Parts: sequence; C-alpha cells; structure tokens
Amino acid sequence: MQRIQTGIPGLDDMLHGGFPERKTILLAGGAGTGKSILSTQFLIYGAENGENGVYVTFNETPEEIIENTKAFGWSLEKLTETNKIIFVDALPRDEYRIIERGPYDLSGLLTRIETAIKKNNSKRVVLDSVTSLIMSLQRKEVVRRDLNTLCGRLKQLDCTAILISELPEGAIGVSRYGVEEFVVDGIILLFFREFEMVRRRLIEIRKLRGSDHTIGKFPMEITDNGIVVRPIA
Repeated sequence: MQRIQTGIPGLDDMLHGGFPERKTILLAGGAGTGKSILSTQFLIYGAENGENGVYVTFNETPEEIIENTKAFGWSLEKLTETNKIIFVDALPRDEYRIIERGPYDLSGLLTRIETAIKKNNSKRVVLDSVTSLIMSLQRKEVVRRDLNTLCGRLKQLDCTAILISELPEGAIGVSRYGVEEFVVDGIILLFFREFEMVRRRLIEIRKLRGSDHTIGKFPMEITDNGIVVRPIA
C-alpha cells in the first residue's frame, strides 16, 4: 500500500508511514486544537515535495489563512503564487447569495474543486470545514449521500483528503452530525485538555480503514515551526 507522508513530525510514525493513498480523513476537534494548522502543514509539505494541493475554505479568506501561517515561517504565499497550492474560496457572501428555489446543489462546488485539482494536478486536498459545508445543506437526510459523492469524487481524482470537522466543547462523538465518520476512511481526533491546571494538546488516530496505526492518545505541540507529535509509549 502506497503512503502519503504528512510532513508532521511524529504523526507519520503513528500512521506507520503516512496516510494510505486516495483516502479521506476526518480531522475532528474543538476550537484551538490545531486542525487548520495541521491541515495546512500537510498541504505545504506535499507542495514542497512534488505533490500539489487544493485548500477549500468555508470559514476564512485565503488571505487570512496565509497571514495566519506567517508566524511559522512557512512558504504558503509563494506556493499559492506558483499554483502549487490553489485555494477554492467557498465562503458565503451576501453579494453572491440568491433566493433558494430547492435543495442545496453540491455540483457547483464539486466542479470548482475538480477544476482546481486538474489545474495543478493536485494529490492533496483540504476542506476547512466539512461542518460548514453540511450546514449549508437544507435537507439533512441527504447529508450522507452528498458526502459520499464528494469523497468518492476525490478518490476518482487520485487525491488524499483531509476533511476538517468542528466539534463543540465537551463533545462526546467524533462528528457534529453523526454521519461523517461512516463516510470517511480515517478519523483523527484532536484534544485540548486540562491536566493539573495545565492545558495540553493530544492527538488520537481513531480509525484508519485497511491500515495499521498506533492506538492511543499522544501529546501534540504547536511549535514555532508548526505541529509536532510525541508518539511516546
């Protein structure tokens, strides 16, 4: 089985070499757990090593994301200028809103994502966040169907994808709507827990279909260079 290295120190060890190719990974966690940082680091590492990427953003503008990464000294701005990483800006804007005449149609977004992937022959995709995408679906009974369509199309395009899922504080499940985990191939959970009056970040690989991985929660830090995982016994 071919692997896609994440470029995140320690995480590839937990994954026994990286993500399996053409898999979709749900990256779930609450506010401040490091979801966007980890996903951006995944894209940048790929782009710097011959695997271009697409970043689909529903929450922040591309300019805001680029600005947020400057503290780590990353080359995201340069990579976007050379189309090694392409942003698909899916933020809702008042000037683009129209009166809905029926259920939300995913086809327009899929076309934009596919166009970006083909433009730079992307192998990595990030959706930030799938929670925001699902919230735009007016008929909740079709959420699972539409996510299946999205994940299936990304696989057909030979992409390995991270789908970010935003969880409320203290959430028990691994997704907000209870369907996301049944569609994806893998689940990674991020935590920001308090131990003896000190808040610490943890990471856990909950599921990785068809592939071995390290089991358990392990320390994770956000350093000046990005995320580092400490997969200690």
